[in-house]
Amino acid sequence: MTLQEAIAADNVNELYNLIELNKKLLDDGSKGPFPNTPLHDAAGKGKTKVAMEIGILKPSFARKLNLGGYSPMHSALQNKHYGTVRALMTLNRKLIRVRGRGGITPLHFVAMEKGDNEQENVELLELLAEFLSACKSSIEDLTSQSETAVHVAIKRDNTKAFKVLFGWLKRVRLTQILKWKDQNGNTVLHIAASKEHPEFFSRELTSFENYSNSFGIHDETARNTILVVSGLIATAAYQAVLSPPGGFRQDASSDPLANSTILTANSSSISIDEPGSLVLSGGNLYSFLYLNSAVFLLSVTSLSFAAISLGRRSFTAYLSLFVLSIAYGFFFSIELPLSSLSSALTGTLLVLLPLSLLLLILLLPILFWLRHIRVVNRVDATRRWVDNT
Repeated sequence: MTLQEAIAADNVNELYNLIELNKKLLDDGSKGPFPNTPLHDAAGKGKTKVAMEIGILKPSFARKLNLGGYSPMHSALQNKHYGTVRALMTLNRKLIRVRGRGGITPLHFVAMEKGDNEQENVELLELLAEFLSACKSSIEDLTSQSETAVHVAIKRDNTKAFKVLFGWLKRVRLTQILKWKDQNGNTVLHIAASKEHPEFFSRELTSFENYSNSFGIHDETARNTILVVSGLIATAAYQAVLSPPGGFRQDASSDPLANSTILTANSSSISIDEPGSLVLSGGNLYSFLYLNSAVFLLSVTSLSFAAISLGRRSFTAYLSLFVLSIAYGFFFSIELPLSSLSSALTGTLLVLLPLSLLLLILLLPILFWLRHIRVVNRVDATRRWVDNT
């Protein structure tokens, strides 16, 4: 039996018998710059058992390109032997990054390939998700045209493959790859728009990322500094509204001067300062409330922008800020003197305008997150592989 016959029969025992007879059996014909090694032959025919043994005995064969510019994993993919591909991946996960003809890696191949039937499509999508999970850095590989796997999925109109890629990019926080340009200067968004395929990108696709990229602070040191400083300022502003300058009037029932009536020149009415009312009044009171509210608004806004880049991990912080802002508005409102209609209207506007703006700032990222979650949940069932990334 020859080596080719042993490969065709997927007979491992016969392979070793032949090697005992000729120790250089595997090396024969495998020399030169572009050899068609026995591993190419076995992988291309889907003979997984023999391919694995050859890969173990000669690991270097797995990365070699034949005259066609393909590695053994490429050959297995071209012939739809996906079980063999998975087996080769266990030898070395970085085989997913071997660049073949045109700079195409196995990841590029499965991103552009469509099956002949639904079952084959599902298998390709699962293989794509397995590749991403096994070798995260493979998403950075480019073809000779500077195309990522996302580029080739879009160009081949492979919507389902794109959904898997996009879902994974969002999970591992690598969506900036969507902005990478190919050799013609086109991003994924440009290509999708030129091909008039709106289904590739819904509004949810860019809303969260644009908000995060525009307002988020991605430098960890700067973000931590802003979180600490803004948190201290927000705490001070909140404490100030609870304990304003001058404090509150005390119950001075034992003080005859405090309980004495005050007669005005034009009226005999009696004015009594109620206990618990603010000592600060008039223009000074409104100036203090305006400035303190502005400080609180800016500090909470800074916290919001600093936390947005953390994604859903900062959801609890946003919820806390939301409740804190409502509490601030509540204390703010009960401290305002509402002795007349004009002061009541002024006080109401003073409370509602900054509070509404503050709540809007806090609600925006929450709305984006909810839309973002809906997109992730629409990713195909293959996300069970991606979840392990």
